[in-house]
Amino acid sequence: MDKKTLIAGLVAGLVYFLITLLFSIVGMPYMQESFFRLHGILWYVLKLPFDLLIGILFAIVYGYIRNSIPGKYWNRGFTYGFFVFFLAEIPMLAFLSLTFTLPGILLLIWTVGSFIARLLMGFVLALFIK
Repeated sequence: MDKKTLIAGLVAGLVYFLITLLFSIVGMPYMQESFFRLHGILWYVLKLPFDLLIGILFAIVYGYIRNSIPGKYWNRGFTYGFFVFFLAEIPMLAFLSLTFTLPGILLLIWTVGSFIARLLMGFVLALFIK
């Protein structure tokens, strides 16, 4: 892994963390008390290194497959983010909805936030890894 891929992954992971943090804050009024205890400050402290690691892994994968995605570099990034959303986020959100009793509006907020975050994550990767 080269330095450019590492930096791209770290920036993409940070973008994902910040956007999902923002949408989590927007959704907090809809969280139930018991779920909020699971989703408190410690969650975000642990989530940041995980998101950075995921960003690096996604950057490595993007580096290998970027030339097989048609279009200009920015379109490749958005396409990659779109597919990552459907391959990673949708199953995770489905698991959450089946495991916890969560309000539909909260799942909608998280889904929109995850979609925006993955698209921007893909775009950031495309900016760094052309």
